[in-house]
Amino acid sequence: MVDTWVRLGLRRAFVCPGSRSTPMVLALAREDRLDVCVVHDERAAAFMAVGAARVDETPAVVVTTSGTAAAELHPAVVEAHADRVPLIACTADRPPRLHGVGAPQTIDQQHLFGRAARAFFDPGVPADGVHPSIAVTAARIWAASVGPPAGPVHVNLPYEEPLVGVAEPTVGADSTADGDPKVRRARPRIDPAWLAGLVAGRRGVIVAGGHVRRPEAVLAFADAVGWPVLADPRSGCRVPHRRVIAYFDALLRHSGPGEPPRPDVILRCGSLPTSPGLVRWLRSTRAVQVGLEADGVRYDPDRTLDMLVAGDWETAMVEAARSLELPASDEWQEEWSARDALAARVIDEMVDGTGRLSEPAVARMTVQRVPQGGLLYVSASNPVRDVEWYSAPRHDLRVLANRGANGIDGVVSSATGSALASGEAWLLIGDQAFLHDLSSLVTLARLRSRVRAVVTDNRGGGIFEMLPQAELLEREVFERFFVAPHDLDLGGIAAAFGITSPSCDDVCGLGEALEAAGSESGPVVVTAKADRRESAELRRAITAEVASRLQAEFS
Repeated sequence: MVDTWVRLGLRRAFVCPGSRSTPMVLALAREDRLDVCVVHDERAAAFMAVGAARVDETPAVVVTTSGTAAAELHPAVVEAHADRVPLIACTADRPPRLHGVGAPQTIDQQHLFGRAARAFFDPGVPADGVHPSIAVTAARIWAASVGPPAGPVHVNLPYEEPLVGVAEPTVGADSTADGDPKVRRARPRIDPAWLAGLVAGRRGVIVAGGHVRRPEAVLAFADAVGWPVLADPRSGCRVPHRRVIAYFDALLRHSGPGEPPRPDVILRCGSLPTSPGLVRWLRSTRAVQVGLEADGVRYDPDRTLDMLVAGDWETAMVEAARSLELPASDEWQEEWSARDALAARVIDEMVDGTGRLSEPAVARMTVQRVPQGGLLYVSASNPVRDVEWYSAPRHDLRVLANRGANGIDGVVSSATGSALASGEAWLLIGDQAFLHDLSSLVTLARLRSRVRAVVTDNRGGGIFEMLPQAELLEREVFERFFVAPHDLDLGGIAAAFGITSPSCDDVCGLGEALEAAGSESGPVVVTAKADRRESAELRRAITAEVASRLQAEFS
């Protein structure tokens, strides 16, 4: 199995110590074409595999022993399923004769991850002799993981003792017996003439979310049709470009005099951004809304899509752009760009101009300081929102996030996996998500992985300050059951693992810490202290100020 996967493109495996998984672990350990990482915590190992697979865009393998160790993979499998991350989860198991008789470390692992797995394989207990069919099974596993749609595959591997032996050569094994899984199944073609006809002569907007593989195709199409692009950082489209509207959340929160002009057509590419302003705008608009999605996943919680088109929409955009004449006037674009420039000025003044270290300021500074060509992993909750709503567009930055299930678990592990795959990763994370994944610091410190983590320490769940609970509940109840404040020294915790861990509580200190972090040879955890209630008030004040100026300048 391992030989087949390596020939098909496997680069990385994450293994957890355990006895029953010995045969698979030894096969991986003896494969010099692989980068194999040992991780003590199974949940952390699985999220590291998710982070690495996001970067490599090819399956990563995670291996556990039997019992609850296998169950620890479930959160990462769910994330990989929801966000289409290729992953091969190998769980060792006791043989069937030991099930139902009280054998230790034995649970029912058949279809353990339910519908979250793209496919489930249990080849059975290995028998003596070489069986070429196992290579065919390995090829089928790989094909199921790479898709489309890509995702997690569960491979349950029951082993009898003895667990240590001598591997026989895989004579006669043929990984292509079930087709060539290296060639992903072709996505349906979308007629570029249909797309050109849809947009010709109409005013529209492009929403670029997650799962955009070719941002240059989106921007070229936007140039050809003369439409603004509302760009999520994960799309790769949030760059300094005349079509890009970076601060669309602040603009779309305002309805009334001076609001952004209403389009005829909205093209929604990939998954949706986090913006509540965008969601409300999509709900209220009368424009025709067309979803373009490679695998046909319907990102439409409010049921506002008029049409979902599945297939290779990026190629269709490139070909349609060639057939479209450049717009005679940029008047439509300028209406959006002028408003975006207004929002940019407000955010510059209210976030950067005060010199106070707010949560939006931490996000803006972190995005700005990641080196050219760098990778930024962003945690769910406030960090991903602050990056989307307030960070300035920039070139040569890849932004990743666990936005499939939107959980805060395993984020440090995911960033560590992405650093192993890319050489270096920056991480923007909240204190609650950081505390949720403390076990990952063991591996991070041991590997000396180049993760530059920026932890926004607001003493609790800052996202709840933006939700109705903050106003509707008694403060004592709200603090205890939702914010769940901590009094922990996050820098001290990181330092206990031997990780460089500066702490700061002002803009100047954060700038210096970020500058120093980039030159460290090992991991760094920068703790940036910001007041969550002040940050929540700042976000509301920005929204109000943008609305006021839109009304004054454009009504």
